[in-house]
Amino acid sequence: MRRAPVGGAGALASWGLRHSAERRRAGDVRSASSRRRVRRSPSLCLEPFAIDLPVRSQVPPPLLRDGRYLAWMVGDTAAAFGTGLGYFATPLVAVLVTGSATEAGIVAAAAAVGGVVGLLPGGVLADRFDRRALRAWSALLGVSLSGTIGVLLVLGVLTGSWLAVLGFALQLRGSLLGPASDAILRSVVGKERMSRAVVANQARDSAVSLVSGPVGGLLYAIAPAVPFVGQALTSVALWVSNRRLAPDRPSRDGATAGAAADFVAGLRFVGGSTLLRSGVVAFALLNLATNGVVMTLVLDLQLGGASPQQISVVTLAVGAGALVGALGANPVIARVPSGRILTWGLVLIAVSMIGVSAAPSFPVAIAVFAVALLAGPAVNATVGGLMMYVIPEHMLGRVMSVLFFCTGLLTPLAPAIAGRGLDVLGYRGTLAAFVGVATVAAAVAVLSRPLRRLPSARHWDDVAL
Repeated sequence: MRRAPVGGAGALASWGLRHSAERRRAGDVRSASSRRRVRRSPSLCLEPFAIDLPVRSQVPPPLLRDGRYLAWMVGDTAAAFGTGLGYFATPLVAVLVTGSATEAGIVAAAAAVGGVVGLLPGGVLADRFDRRALRAWSALLGVSLSGTIGVLLVLGVLTGSWLAVLGFALQLRGSLLGPASDAILRSVVGKERMSRAVVANQARDSAVSLVSGPVGGLLYAIAPAVPFVGQALTSVALWVSNRRLAPDRPSRDGATAGAAADFVAGLRFVGGSTLLRSGVVAFALLNLATNGVVMTLVLDLQLGGASPQQISVVTLAVGAGALVGALGANPVIARVPSGRILTWGLVLIAVSMIGVSAAPSFPVAIAVFAVALLAGPAVNATVGGLMMYVIPEHMLGRVMSVLFFCTGLLTPLAPAIAGRGLDVLGYRGTLAAFVGVATVAAAVAVLSRPLRRLPSARHWDDVAL
């Protein structure tokens, strides 16, 4: 029960009760003296008055019936698919134009650096400017940069240096303007549906990984430029769907005076939390290990003369494992303590990577790696959902960008290490090095008490950063 305030249902009910009482008093006077005419008019009472009224709780609509969420999802899915096409095609084109595993790794590493360095200023932008407008700029720049790579390939003038520069710019666009897309999601779905939305995104990402590799292989078989044309078209889809969203200007409650101060505030927020610090270390190492294994497999196949369709099996296996894991992620996150999901998930990934490095054949290695990624969606959705639930709204862009930056800081090293490792250590030696990194990541998670003691999603209100 809730006390209804004046001016709404309470005022209307107050007037109705007083009106009935006036009519009864008027009737009593008339019956006492027929000669005396009494005229009483009902008065609208405006002094504070309230009655108990039942309040119906409004249940948010399912995500798939929410037009704003669907518009956001279409655009974000298009962007993710375009990223998948570029992730698949860039190392193949790098080997094509350089002819060296080491040089191809350097080109891919340059692009990966762009995907990291823009995260910190991107978070400040997401907390200071209209997030829908930032997404629109991301779409326009995506069309321009992807189209430029495609045109240079068609003209036959693309070099390794130009590919590194354009790849860096393309990924910088994503890291600088991408945080706005994550930040706007909370405004679209609200806190109460945040965990479901993050799990849905994980399933979406898994499906994109499942199809982007084979589709990229088919497009690359037509011509090396075609995947980049497809990437440009996904940016067009992002721009069109983004127009269906309302402007989303972030609240400035608790904001600081300038962009530099906002940036420092985000760093202090993360640095002041033992939970976030230990999580950053564990997931930075895990990202390096998983991306390193993928790049090792892809580059080894490319150098061995495998076709694009055969190479796409790597991303197909990654997507299949993650998609199967995403199907059961929602009930797991709701019931199982988040600390167990994170620690057990990282241990499973590390143990499975040992199997990848020891596999007697490539198909076995791919199958084992798919098993390793079964835990990925639950782990990622737990981290993403928890952070977006507990971080204050006015700091969401900054803090999430600091987390993405720190956990992705080592990722650009993955292709460079994979390329150089294949030239120096060979296939198994390179895989063994990344297995060691994954083992350290799992150890950090298991030894972190704040991570181990995280409750299930139903009790995230109790989490203190």
